[in-house]
Amino acid sequence: MIADRDLIHPLRTDESTGEPYLQLPAPYAHIVLTPQRLSDAAASVKHMNDPRVYMFITGPPLPYLEEHALAWIRTCTEESESALAQLCAGARFVDGCPVRVIRDISNSSIADAPLIGDCGFGRHGFGEMAKTRPVEAKQLEEANMARKTGDPGITWTIGGK
Repeated sequence: MIADRDLIHPLRTDESTGEPYLQLPAPYAHIVLTPQRLSDAAASVKHMNDPRVYMFITGPPLPYLEEHALAWIRTCTEESESALAQLCAGARFVDGCPVRVIRDISNSSIADAPLIGDCGFGRHGFGEMAKTRPVEAKQLEEANMARKTGDPGITWTIGGK
């Protein structure tokens, strides 16, 4: 359980699990963002093997297997826990995202809400440039990663690196 709620505002804490979450405002109050859960693996495999999803993403293997999902969840969990720990320690800025999984609580509690998407936030790695301009991409990534946490010049990305 998180001791000082002011340190993680606007995040809230689910009373039944102690898990942090961010609830969207109306008219989307039925949507919350939470950390990854190991129990999300089956839904992740289903979504990542759906052609309506995989045709728009690059990187994950196809077919996407449970072992891939579990590895991804562990990576995301480490990043989320680190960001949350920094917030709880009083950090004003953090490099990670403590909540990234999109869930619909229309018909369930937060603890039982199904995964319907993922929206991770992180520093941009300029990977889209790597094939055509690898030297420039590497320089941009290194410069972006070297910026101090909180620097307004950091380039961020949603859903990728």
